[in-house]
Amino acid sequence: MVPFRAELLGDAARPAIHGGVLATMIDVAGGAAVMSEIGEHDRTSTIDMRVDYLRPGEKLDLFADARIVRMGARVAVAAAVVHHGDAARPVAEGRLVFDIRRRPNPTGESADPA
Repeated sequence: MVPFRAELLGDAARPAIHGGVLATMIDVAGGAAVMSEIGEHDRTSTIDMRVDYLRPGEKLDLFADARIVRMGARVAVAAAVVHHGDAARPVAEGRLVFDIRRRPNPTGESADPA
């Protein structure tokens, strides 16, 4: 969640939240979704992102939700949405592709407790 602040406006005459804020929220939410599915020592980075701006962001708090579309061994795809509290009325939607770097546990122990 990002609380509204006047500094987030990209067009004060409209006013509307700057698209960079929305894109950043999509990237962070998608990355968090991927990170929740990989190992503790694995790393991920965004390799592609598409954002569709659907309506102006208003002078309201912003929320972002994301889900995994596909999780592979080296690449993950996520979808994310930014909204003002009602995901059925999105401000922006995004589709992201992430690189996954699998790393062994530095102690040599298995990360899986089973």
